[in-house]
Amino acid sequence: MRFWIFIWFVELVIVYSQQTSTKPRVFQYFVRAHVPNCECSTRATQTYTIPSIVEWTTKPTRTTTERPKIPPKTVKESAKVTKMIFTQATALPSATSTTTLPRVNCEISDILFVLDSTGSVRHFYEQQKRYMASIINAMNIGPHAQHVGLIIYSSKSRKKLVVQMDDEPDKESFLKTIDRLPYFGGITATGAALDLSLQALEKRRLDKRTVVVVLTDGFSFDRVQEPSKQLHALPNVITIAAGVADPYRRDELITIAGSPDRVFIGESEKAKVLNAMRC
Repeated sequence: MRFWIFIWFVELVIVYSQQTSTKPRVFQYFVRAHVPNCECSTRATQTYTIPSIVEWTTKPTRTTTERPKIPPKTVKESAKVTKMIFTQATALPSATSTTTLPRVNCEISDILFVLDSTGSVRHFYEQQKRYMASIINAMNIGPHAQHVGLIIYSSKSRKKLVVQMDDEPDKESFLKTIDRLPYFGGITATGAALDLSLQALEKRRLDKRTVVVVLTDGFSFDRVQEPSKQLHALPNVITIAAGVADPYRRDELITIAGSPDRVFIGESEKAKVLNAMRC
């Protein structure tokens, strides 16, 4: 029994000695006392190799790559750039390349009336007819004087070119035509009426100024922007928006006329309409 206890103790000491850096002296004396012929040193030594630290003889250098230098522009290159810019600027089309328009005779202005005959102006329709007749009375109408045309409209399907620009009626016959104009009623399609006026103006005199007088309240159910722009782009043609209806939509009247200076509402501004017809 003692023998096995001794063996267990020896194994325990051996395991402990393997886990420590030095063997304890107790184990040395114990082995020398119980193990015969053991040549054991009374002082256990263990050799360690300390790694040497090598010092740098030279400091490490950092390699950098220089950015390539861009040579400055010479005087010749700058002159080339300036010449190129100047050439591009002068390459724009000149004003002399535009089409030459016929010379306008400001003694006479031809007139195209576009009369609103819809439900929104039913209470003012007869008054608008009298308004137009008073303007005609102030004009000199005839084959060798002012030419007039007349369009009456309501919806897109109800519009009529009553008098062509080249019909050359006299004042009396034109006033009778105004008096016999029917009332259409229905919704307002001023845009379609302006499209018809573009067709009517194809027969105008190009050497005379033509004034398009649109008599409406400005409450259209279709768009008037595009045909109005086309009217404004025609040479020797101006557009006037006028009328006596109340209420009225001023922003649409400005769109039709192209300028607030050519919008005239009410009997009091009739004189301004006559002045706008003159050059």
